[in-house]
Amino acid sequence: MTIIERIGGLEREASESKAKILELQAENSESKVTSALLNAKILELQAQSSEIKAATTSLQESLEEFRQEDRKKIREIKERMERESTARAAETLALQYKIKRLAEEGKKHAKMLEDNVKRVEYVCAYFF
Repeated sequence: MTIIERIGGLEREASESKAKILELQAENSESKVTSALLNAKILELQAQSSEIKAATTSLQESLEEFRQEDRKKIREIKERMERESTARAAETLALQYKIKRLAEEGKKHAKMLEDNVKRVEYVCAYFF
C-alpha cells in the first residue's frame, strides 16, 4: 500500500468520522430539543398541579365555611325551638292554672246555686 493510498484511506476515515460526529451532534441537538420540550411540559404540569392544589384548598375552605354556617343555623333553630317549647310549656301551665281556677269558681257557683235552689224550695214550701 502506498502512502497516497494510505492518506486516501485516512482521509476517508476522517470524513466518515466527521460524518459520524455530525450525526451524533444532530442526535444530541434533537435530544436537547426533546429534553427542553419535556422540561417545558413538566413546568406546565407543575403549574397546573399548583392551580389544582389552590382550587382544592379554596374549596375546602368554602366547605368549612358552609359547615360552620350550617352548625350556626342548626344551633339557632335548636335555641328557638327550646325557647318556643319553654314558652308553650309556660302557656300550658298558665292555662292549666286558669282552668283549675275556673273549675273552682264553677264549683262555688254551683254550690251557691244549690243553696239558692234550697232557699227557694224552702220559701216555696213555707208559703205554699
